[in-house]
Amino acid sequence: NDRESHDAMKFAVFSALLTVALATPFFAPDVRTIDLRSEFVGRCDPGNRTDCGTYGTKQPECEAKGCCWSPADADDIPWCFYSSPPSPACSTTPPCSGHGDCTNGTCACSAGFATCGDVSVKDCSVNIGGDVENCGGCGQACPSGEGVASRGCDSGKCAVTCDQGYSLCWGECVSGGNCTAHGPFSEADMDTMVGYFVGNLDVQGEGGVMASPSTTAPDYYDHWQRDGAISMREFLKTRSLNETRSTVEHYTAWVAAAQFSDDPNGIDIRGEPKWYLDKQAHVYDKGWMRPQNDGCALRTITLIVYAQELMASQGDAGRQWVQQNVWTGDASKPGVQRDLEYITSQWNADSGDPWEEVRGQVFFVKHAMRRALRMGSLLASTFGDAASAAAYNATAELVEADIMSKHWNEAKGLLMEVPQTRELDSATHLAILYGDMDDGFLSPASPQLQSSVAQLIDAFQGYSDFSINAKDTAAGVPGLLVGRYLNDGYNGGNSSQPGGGNPWILCSASLAEIFYRAAALHAVSGEFTLTPLNARFLMHALDLSRGSQGLNGVGEATVVNRLLMSAAKVASSSNSASLHLSDQDEISAITRALTLSGDAILIRIKSHVAHTGLHLTEQINKDDGAPQGAQDLTWSYGTVIGAMAARDAAVRALL
Repeated sequence: NDRESHDAMKFAVFSALLTVALATPFFAPDVRTIDLRSEFVGRCDPGNRTDCGTYGTKQPECEAKGCCWSPADADDIPWCFYSSPPSPACSTTPPCSGHGDCTNGTCACSAGFATCGDVSVKDCSVNIGGDVENCGGCGQACPSGEGVASRGCDSGKCAVTCDQGYSLCWGECVSGGNCTAHGPFSEADMDTMVGYFVGNLDVQGEGGVMASPSTTAPDYYDHWQRDGAISMREFLKTRSLNETRSTVEHYTAWVAAAQFSDDPNGIDIRGEPKWYLDKQAHVYDKGWMRPQNDGCALRTITLIVYAQELMASQGDAGRQWVQQNVWTGDASKPGVQRDLEYITSQWNADSGDPWEEVRGQVFFVKHAMRRALRMGSLLASTFGDAASAAAYNATAELVEADIMSKHWNEAKGLLMEVPQTRELDSATHLAILYGDMDDGFLSPASPQLQSSVAQLIDAFQGYSDFSINAKDTAAGVPGLLVGRYLNDGYNGGNSSQPGGGNPWILCSASLAEIFYRAAALHAVSGEFTLTPLNARFLMHALDLSRGSQGLNGVGEATVVNRLLMSAAKVASSSNSASLHLSDQDEISAITRALTLSGDAILIRIKSHVAHTGLHLTEQINKDDGAPQGAQDLTWSYGTVIGAMAARDAAVRALL
């Protein structure tokens, strides 16, 4: 009708403006492509791969062995592989199947062609740019079967349409109209990663948590307070209470020993960042960033989370264990009161940041302390200690006021991680995840956090040093990879790589969790107030989710178009005008876009780790997407586990 035509014309204008504003192309649906540049054809045949490397092999090491290197997005395809075997005198007719040059009895395939099968019959015969059974590489078939109406292969990328009643979700036809039903990691995937993750916990049965099994370049075989506490809290999400009890209670014993160990470095032991793993309470005694005051807050949160679950499940028996091990009633004894005493006295002191690089007033530290104090107050009340409960709450109020006065910059619309030192930082959204109390103070639904996240996305979408993002987008891989901060100088122990940093799995996966948790919060509240602060956050969500093409028909597409226009208008407004959204169709479209944005980010991560058997390293190489840095980083697994748990909650809220 005329109204729909008018809306369509307006959307065409706004779409053009949005594309310029976001400076990032929309994503094509299929993720299973490989590089078809000329250096990867001929003897280095991407369609004929025999593994020449091991887990963690990098491009320079691969090529130094005389092998071929070509990143691939499909599962179980080696990136480092032996060159193709010589053709038997180029015996096909015509030689090289007419798609290559024969030199000394060996075919060098033309760009876009590969040998898929018997070299004497199939030499350079397959057009991997257009063959649906070998799209982008040998054996990489485009989706077929139930729900697929048509499929094609165009320039090495699958082009798929789905039957009525199915949606195209990141290149696959999924029953129903909701792409959120199709998660980025399967149950089997999660079981695999959880298995690696659990292998890093409870070292030698003494409760310690290794940051990584890597012992050289870099050496992460130590127990960090921060990593250990975060990992144990995420561990509670992976198993039933009975299955986690032994491991968590060993960790509780580790904390008790650490609280009273002698400090060789001349500081309060509660501000120490890490311990050796050779025995309990053996403090790291070499030069390091000290103090780091987030560790005792994070382990307080973890122990109270466990205490609450145990008391709810085990009644009096659980309460008795908590009184003996968590809330002992005396700060001179092991338990959370000892750490809360430290937090109460040190909350406004300078601290090292979570990357152990700068010292100052750190948002990550304060937000963790704030949650520890609030949870400590609730636990104190449970055990009838009104004085401690009041004291913890009073200190928490001071922390909240300090955060808003020192870390929230209204003019910049930014939660500053370390004011005037390092302001835009992924540690900020990590802080929100670990410090959120579900009480409305700086949650994933807060405009302040959403504004800060939008600026982080803007920064990394425009960060040319991470060329892997542009390559992924061009290849149709959805999502975005982010690092710790722009111009990071740490590259995971790779001395040959220039500065500029790399994408980090834990920073990217935690960004996905922000989208999931925001989706759940807005679904439950049934509203979204669009302001100049969070308008770009919504624009990014609507953009990142487009590759799913999983809209519920023309009706929802129209709603999404209207939201895009509204967000663009509010974002460009010169005043503080806001738009309150509560229409059910609008909220449904927003929450689905937020959920699918998280999916897009995790899919991009998966595209770079699937070929390793889902081992998660610290970093992803900014140029070629290879795993880099510490192997099997416990915190990386923890963030993917946390993101997928948040996804489950978001999907339930959407139903």
